[in-house]
Amino acid sequence: MARLLRPLAGNRMTSISRAVKSGLGLTTWPWGRVVNLHRALNTLPHTDIRAATGLDGTEFEFLLRLARFPGPRTHASMVAARMGYSAAGPTKLVARLEDKGVIRRERDRRTAARSGSR
Repeated sequence: MARLLRPLAGNRMTSISRAVKSGLGLTTWPWGRVVNLHRALNTLPHTDIRAATGLDGTEFEFLLRLARFPGPRTHASMVAARMGYSAAGPTKLVARLEDKGVIRRERDRRTAARSGSR
């Protein structure tokens, strides 16, 4: 069953909708084109990456950013920060990459020692 989306009163989308309907769309329509172009340009590499590696674009980006860190390992939260995610953001992403056998998680001995974990 299809559902229609309707902007809530008082939010930014309502203002944009009013501007487009009132004829101010002549100044806002290029942004719609930019968004569509970005989506198209972003979709092509993601499709190629998936075909070549079996990874989605976010997984591939995570691995690229991970490879740029010096040394054999780093914290997932540091990679996530470079991607614009919160520290907890990559939890499922890292689990998927581990399930695919691309990375291996290790317990940080310094953090475990501070928290009393073993």
